[in-house]
Amino acid sequence: FVFGRVIMSNKGTNHTYDATAMMCLDGRYLEAFYHFWQKLGFKEIDEIKIAGGAKNLVAAKKEAHKATTWDQLATSLALHGTIKGYPIFLSVHRDCGAYNFQDTEEKQTAHLMQAAQKVKTKYPDKTVRMLIVNQPRDEKFTFTELIPINSNGLTKTILFEYERP
Repeated sequence: FVFGRVIMSNKGTNHTYDATAMMCLDGRYLEAFYHFWQKLGFKEIDEIKIAGGAKNLVAAKKEAHKATTWDQLATSLALHGTIKGYPIFLSVHRDCGAYNFQDTEEKQTAHLMQAAQKVKTKYPDKTVRMLIVNQPRDEKFTFTELIPINSNGLTKTILFEYERP
């Protein structure tokens, strides 16, 4: 089906995707994500949507939720794979109910860093990219990538901004 201008397909198993994305199921962000994928040149994304997104890999409210999240990632990669060199995106967003609306950038950054490290350990051949998405009330969405620069450092780069028409 088509959402925005990014084509999402249903080609069944043994189909490779351009990237895998773990993201929150919050519908406020879906349109912006589709435009983001398009800007990056991705046509087919295997999206894993779960309340809280990548937070669940390291800080789920219940251990069963954490296990399910890891199972979903493993299933996605096993069934659909991704083209070699294409990334796994791990994302969280501001104003998230899975954080009881008490999210802070510091807490979300720590969760993303922990999740990325664990995913990279489990899937060393994959590129892992971390995103925090922000949408202040009635303003544009901002996609900020977190990029480790050394063992203790981190740089943040705004990759994309989207304003609903």
